[in-house]
Amino acid sequence: MQPSGESELPRAAVRSVAAGVVRAARTARLHDPGRLALRRAARVAITLPLLLALGLETWHSPQMAAFAAFGTFSMLVFADFGGPPATRAAAYGALTGCGALLIVAGTLLSGATWLAAAGMAAVGFVVVFAGVLGGYVAAGGFAALLAFVLAVITPATVADLPARLLGWGAAGAVSMIAALALWPARQRQALRRLAAAAGTAVAGLVAVLYDSGANLTAVGERRTRAASAVAALERFYAAAPYRPAGPTVHDQAFAYLVRELRWVLQSADELAAGPAPPETSSPDDRALAAAAAAALRNAAATLVDPRRPVDLTALEQARRDHMEALRASLGATPDSRNAARAGESRLYYASRVRILAFAALSAAANAALTARAPLVSGDPDGSPLVPHDRPVRRLTTELLSHLRLASVWCQAGIRAAIALAAAAVIARVGNFEHGFWVVLAALSVLKSRAADTRHTAWQAFAGTVAGFAVASALSAALGGPRPAPWVALPICAFLAAYTPTAVHFVIGQSMFTVLVVVLFNLIQPEGWRTGLVRLEDIVIGIGTAVIVGALFWPRGARGQLRACLRALFETGAAYVAAAARSVLGRGSDDAVAAAHTACLAANLRADDAFATFLNEHGPKQPPISTWSDLLVGGGQLRVVGEALTGLRREHPPVPELSDVTREMDGAVGNLEQAIIAAGYSIAPDPRRSPAALRLDAGARDPVELVAEAGRATPAIASDAGMRDIVHVAWVAAWIVYLRRALDRLTEAVAQVRGGHGD
Repeated sequence: MQPSGESELPRAAVRSVAAGVVRAARTARLHDPGRLALRRAARVAITLPLLLALGLETWHSPQMAAFAAFGTFSMLVFADFGGPPATRAAAYGALTGCGALLIVAGTLLSGATWLAAAGMAAVGFVVVFAGVLGGYVAAGGFAALLAFVLAVITPATVADLPARLLGWGAAGAVSMIAALALWPARQRQALRRLAAAAGTAVAGLVAVLYDSGANLTAVGERRTRAASAVAALERFYAAAPYRPAGPTVHDQAFAYLVRELRWVLQSADELAAGPAPPETSSPDDRALAAAAAAALRNAAATLVDPRRPVDLTALEQARRDHMEALRASLGATPDSRNAARAGESRLYYASRVRILAFAALSAAANAALTARAPLVSGDPDGSPLVPHDRPVRRLTTELLSHLRLASVWCQAGIRAAIALAAAAVIARVGNFEHGFWVVLAALSVLKSRAADTRHTAWQAFAGTVAGFAVASALSAALGGPRPAPWVALPICAFLAAYTPTAVHFVIGQSMFTVLVVVLFNLIQPEGWRTGLVRLEDIVIGIGTAVIVGALFWPRGARGQLRACLRALFETGAAYVAAAARSVLGRGSDDAVAAAHTACLAANLRADDAFATFLNEHGPKQPPISTWSDLLVGGGQLRVVGEALTGLRREHPPVPELSDVTREMDGAVGNLEQAIIAAGYSIAPDPRRSPAALRLDAGARDPVELVAEAGRATPAIASDAGMRDIVHVAWVAAWIVYLRRALDRLTEAVAQVRGGHGD
C-alpha cells in the first residue's frame, strides 16, 4: 500500500477534521469522578513500559512484546475490575485464562481468510452477547475479544504460540498485581456507601412521619435530605461504567435495592403530602412504621459492615400484628354511617403504611443479598423476597430470555459478528500491513444506533488524523538515539489511558495513535509511516462499522427500550392479576408461577436495554429521568406481585366472599388492561389495538367496595370471615396503589410517546 500525503485528502474533509479537533479541544473538560481514570493511567504508565522492555530487551521477541503491551493496556484500561481483592484477583485470572484460549484459537484460525472471518463472527457474537451477564463478564469482554482479534488477524503458526501466550500471561499477572496494589479503586464500596446513606435518610423520613412530636419543618428537612440521598445514589449508579447487573443474586439485588429505596421515598412522600399521619393513624400504624424505619437503618448499617446480619424478624412480626389489629378494629366497628366512614379511613391509612412497610422489607432483604450478609427471617418457609433458584437455573433463564431478535444483546451480538467478520475479510483480502487496526477500528466505533456510530466514526477519524500529525512530529524529534522513545513511552501510555474518559474521546484517540506509533517504532521501527498506516487502516474499519450500523437495527437502544418497557408492563400486569386472583380464589398457583417467570425475564431485558441506552452518545430525549421513572414503575409490578404471592402463602383463598371477589375480579381485570394500555402507549403494537385497553371509569373504589361488603356479609361474625375481608382489602389496597402509580406515570408515558424519533 503506497503512502499518501495529507494533501491528497479533499479540502472539505480536512476542514471538517480540523474543526472537529478544535471543537474537541475547546469543549474538553477534566471529568474524573473518584479519580478512576487517573488510577488506571498511572498503572498503565508504570507497567506497560516494563513489560515491553521485558519482551524486547530480555526475550528479544516482538510477538511477546506486542501481546504483553496490548494485553496490559486492555486489562488495565478496558477491564479494570472492581470489588473485593480476592474477587478481583479471580476476575483477572479468569480473563487471562479466557484470553489465552482465544489466542490459541485465533492463532490456529489465522492461516486462512475464511476461517479467520468465521472465527471472528462466532467469537464476536459470543463475547458481545455474554455481556448480558453483566458485572465482570461485561467489563472483561472487550479485553478478551481484543486478544482474539490480535491473534487471528496477524497470520502465525503454532511455533508462535509460546511467545504470544507468554506475553499475554505476563500481562495478566502484572495487571492483576498492579490493580490490587497500585491505588485500587473501590467503586462498588462507594455505591454501597451511597445506598447506606440513602437508606438511613429514608428511614429518618419514615420515622419522623409517625412521630407525634415532629413539626412540619422537621418533616420537610427529612424529605429534602432523603430525596437528595436517593438522587445521589441513582446518579452514581447510572454513571458507573460497569453497573452491578446480571443473573447473580447479589447484582440483581443491588439493582432492585436502588429502585426500592425510591419506592419507599415515594410512599413516604404520599403520606407526608396528605393529612398528618399521627392525627389519623392508629398506634398499630405507628408501630409498623417504626419497625420499617428500624429495618432500613439495620440494612444501611449492613451495607457498610457486611458482618452485621439483617434481621427481618421484627418487621415481619410487626406486619402480622398490624394485620391482626386491623381485623380486630374492623370487626368491632358498629353498623352506622359514621362508623362505616371511620372503617374506610382505617383501611385507607392502614393500606398505605403496609405498602411502605413492604417496600422497606423488600429493600432490607435486597441489602442483605447485596452485602452477602446473613439474613434472619421469622418466616418458617424463608422470606418470599429472597430468591431460592439455583445459580445455574438463573443463568440459563437469563441467557434464554435474550436469545431472541427482540433482545438488545442479541442484536448487538449479531451486529458485532457481521462487522468484525467483514472487517477481517477486508483486512486479509486487502493485504493491509496492520489489519488488526481495521478490525479494532470497526469494533471501537460500532454503536447500537447508526447516528451514534457515524458520530463516533468522525470523532475517531479526527482524533487519528490529529494523532498522526503529532506522532509524525514526535517521530522526527525522537528519530535519533534509541533511548528517546523509551523516555516518551510512559508519558504516551499515561495520556492514552487517561484522556478518553477524563478529557475527550477525540483527544484520547489522538493520544492512542501517538502511543501506537511509539510502540511500533520500538517493536519494528518504521518512523512516521506507522502513523500513516494506522490512519489508512482505521478509515477502512470505520467505514465498515458505519455501513453495518446503518443496515442492522439502526434505531438503537431507544427503540429497544420502548419495546422492553412495553413487555415489562404487559408481563407485570399479568403477574399482578394472576397473583391477585390467586388470593381471591379465582386463579391457580401454576399460572402465578408462569407469570412470575415471564415478569422476571422482562425485568432483566428492560434493565439491559436501559443500560445500553445510557451508554449511547448524544442527547437523551426524553431525558433519562423520564425513562428511569417508567423503569421503576414497571419494576414495582413485580414487587407487588410478590407481595400478593406472599399473602396467598399465608392464607388460603377466600371462597366465603364470592360476591365480593367476583366484583373485585372485575377491578383486577380493569387494572390489568390499564397497565397494558400504558405499555402500548410507550411502544405501539400493530397487532393489538390499545383502544379497548382502558380502565372502566365507573368502577367503584376497591377499598370502599370491601368496606361495604364487609358490613353486609354475615361471614364477618367469624374470625375466618374477618380474615377473608382483610385479605381482600389488602388486594384492594394494591389495586388503589397501582392506580395512583399509573396516574404518576401519565406524564412520563406522554413524553415517551411524543418524544423524538428513535
